[in-house]
Amino acid sequence: MGEEPHIDKFDEFLEEISKAPEFPALSQSIEEVMLQVDNEASIQHITNVILKDYSLTLRILRTSNSALHNRSGRPIRSVSHAVALLGVEAVRQMATSVVLLEHFHKVSPGLKELILMSLLSANHAREVARHIQFPGKEEAYLCGMFRNLGEILVACYHPRGYAAVLLRAHEDRIPVAQACQEILGFDYDKAGRAVAERWHLPLSVRECMSDRVVRLRRAPATAAERLEAITHFADKLTTAVYRREPSGARASVNLLLNSLGPVLNLTHQNVREIVEHSLQETHEVFHAMSVPLDHLRLKRQTDAALEQIEEEPVEDSGAEKESEPETLASLLRDVTAHVNQDTADDLRATTLMVMEALYRGGPFDQVLFALLDPKGRRLVGKLGFGEAIETAIKNFDFPVTGAYGPVATAVLKRMDIFVPGPRDRRWEGTRFTQVFTAPLFGIFPLVAGGVVVGCLYFDRAEPKPFDSAALAAIGALRDQLCRALTRKSARTVLTTAGASR
Repeated sequence: MGEEPHIDKFDEFLEEISKAPEFPALSQSIEEVMLQVDNEASIQHITNVILKDYSLTLRILRTSNSALHNRSGRPIRSVSHAVALLGVEAVRQMATSVVLLEHFHKVSPGLKELILMSLLSANHAREVARHIQFPGKEEAYLCGMFRNLGEILVACYHPRGYAAVLLRAHEDRIPVAQACQEILGFDYDKAGRAVAERWHLPLSVRECMSDRVVRLRRAPATAAERLEAITHFADKLTTAVYRREPSGARASVNLLLNSLGPVLNLTHQNVREIVEHSLQETHEVFHAMSVPLDHLRLKRQTDAALEQIEEEPVEDSGAEKESEPETLASLLRDVTAHVNQDTADDLRATTLMVMEALYRGGPFDQVLFALLDPKGRRLVGKLGFGEAIETAIKNFDFPVTGAYGPVATAVLKRMDIFVPGPRDRRWEGTRFTQVFTAPLFGIFPLVAGGVVVGCLYFDRAEPKPFDSAALAAIGALRDQLCRALTRKSARTVLTTAGASR
């Protein structure tokens, strides 16, 4: 019964955008571009779609005549020839990107940044697919481009709600998805998938429209797994390079490469090539559409973000034999470098970096970040990594006053709790041990400004012993997050004090 208001709000949003004057035309254009047809009919169909739109015609002809595609040097003036030269799938993804860019830029020029991020992710995904020889390069492009469709839709058709979500996530230090649920009644991914289904986008594209954290200990076994890993990598690479300060970007790129680089067989040099080529491709799209783009600024940002990543090369296959303390120590260096920067003001990004370092460096099956409720009586799960982590977050809700158990002990006594195996029976029979059954677990409190504000929880089914160096590295990661929490709290207080004068 409690879900009904959320369903109502979601249906209202879909109804609202479907009645917007420009939306039906956009939907029809997307459906025409994405219509699946066979053989020669494919060329005819996509050519007809392109010729209906001058911008599309210009973009396709300019691309087909570029040195990258036209090796003969003879000018191509026929769209059908261009389609035959580039291939139906390549032209379809180009046409789709131009349709989206033109529509949203006309409706709201302020969305240029979001569209830019989508096109960069699309080009990143295609370049990653090319580097790892994934056959569906154009499919990867579409997955990257539509990954954040839901955010674009909300920003375009519900700008007040979008602004409220950003403000709530920033001020309350909560995940954007949670802020979406509280403000809108649904999250971006749900909106994106629903509209993508209406547009008849491929199922593979819709399945990659998720903020699930991909963490593979092995190479992806299926095409669907590879596509999901490619899309995730491309999206996070865009965020790291273009939504971070350069110092934080370097740490984020390193963490991303350490996480997915080995299983996707990508190196730091590959990433530089991917980013630079994708930036040029995106610049060409904006140029063809006569949409201003500060290409030089983005190029400087790219160079700054990737300036030092070669200093920490991705380990070869022997890295799997690296000891846990060594892995944690290397990840700790990245996190510390990020937190040490005064510009590292994105608390959620810092939290995710710390959790990912724990998750991989442990390695642990689950890592969870929890905060005290406003009254300071309960510790509630907020976000995390791992299998079935959504269930774990939902179940991590424990009282810390008048209660007995590891959570209350960690918070009230400011004590690091670490249980290395099943022999420790201190909290046997408590609700915590009934809900979380892993034999190895840890609960490390988070202190900001002298006050406990939350904790980090991590567990593993395999009760493998930890040495003192590994535990010290875990504690140091927690301490870095406490530094970021304290800095954020102090800045909030100073800002509030300044505004009241």
